[in-house]
Amino acid sequence: MDNNSPEIKIMCIGDSITFGHRFPGSYRKFFYHNLISKGHKIKMVGAQGNKIEKYYYNKDNPSKYFEYQDDNSGFSAYTICAHKNRKGLLEILKKNECLKLNPDIIILLIGTNNVMDNVDFDLTINNFISLMEYILNNTSKNCIIFVNTILDMDPNHKTNYTWFNNYRNGNIDDAQVKINVNNNVKKFNNKIREIINNYKNKNYNIRIEDLNHIIKDFDNLMVDGVHPNNNGYEKIGEFWTEIIDKYLKEINDM
Repeated sequence: MDNNSPEIKIMCIGDSITFGHRFPGSYRKFFYHNLISKGHKIKMVGAQGNKIEKYYYNKDNPSKYFEYQDDNSGFSAYTICAHKNRKGLLEILKKNECLKLNPDIIILLIGTNNVMDNVDFDLTINNFISLMEYILNNTSKNCIIFVNTILDMDPNHKTNYTWFNNYRNGNIDDAQVKINVNNNVKKFNNKIREIINNYKNKNYNIRIEDLNHIIKDFDNLMVDGVHPNNNGYEKIGEFWTEIIDKYLKEINDM
């Protein structure tokens, strides 16, 4: 890459999976490190973080670490828009005006808490469209927006069993709850694919990527049935490294 080329500003937007529940830096630390290692000039931007962090990848050897920029717009426990006892991503983006940082690339992952809480589907989708309209209307035409599908979940994991109480009304057994939850994941993912592809067909600079297939080994890649552990985040980071690396090579060849 040309040493005189400008830094590429990347903003990761979403909920606790973007923020990094229990594992600071989330997937962001891995793809940042990987892209820098490939020679890309990357600057992470967002509403929070705003500092350099260290990730110690060998706990037995404190000299084994890499640094990463922690700036991000991930907000733990947020739904797409405010709903009952949860705060909304759309509202916080408007409040902190972080899109004025003019990112070149946005990676968006949102909707997990809507599905987890069994929020009305039509309301969820309308909120998602409102969020997309806000992002599209407040970013430049040169900013590409990558939207993630959400991950499957295990509502019967011992650490998050009560998180899915909205699915347990009546005498619904655990096996059926798991089916119902992941049917809603699939329903949400299918609908947002349709929405994003409609935007793309209208010449918006937007793509959707299937994150869902990355995390299938729940025992080794998830910490609680909803959030990845560091192994899972590393796999997601590798996934985004490949996508962003390919995209940056595309625009550099234009």
